Amino acid sequence: MGNASRAEDLVQRLMPGDSYGMPLGLCLYYWILGEIDQAADWAVKAMEQRSPPISFLASIFFRSSLRWPALARLMSLPEEAR
Repeated sequence: MGNASRAEDLVQRLMPGDSYGMPLGLCLYYWILGEIDQAADWAVKAMEQRSPPISFLASIFFRSSLRWPALARLMSLPEEAR
C-alpha cells in the first residue's frame, strides 16, 4: 500500500522465518518486490520444509531466472526440465 518502512518492519517480526509456511510467504513477498535472488533463497527454505505449493510456484516464478537450474535440481526435475 506504499508504506515500505511498515512492510519491512512487519517482515522483520517474521524473522528468522523458520516456522512452517513462513519461507513460502517470504518467498512470495520478495518475489512481488522484484527481489528475485532473495525470493529464491526463501524458495530453497520452503523446499526444505517440503511446502506443497513451492514446486509449482518456483516453476512459474524462477524459470527465466539464473537461479532456475539450481532450484530445478533441488526439486529433482529431469535434466531436460532444467
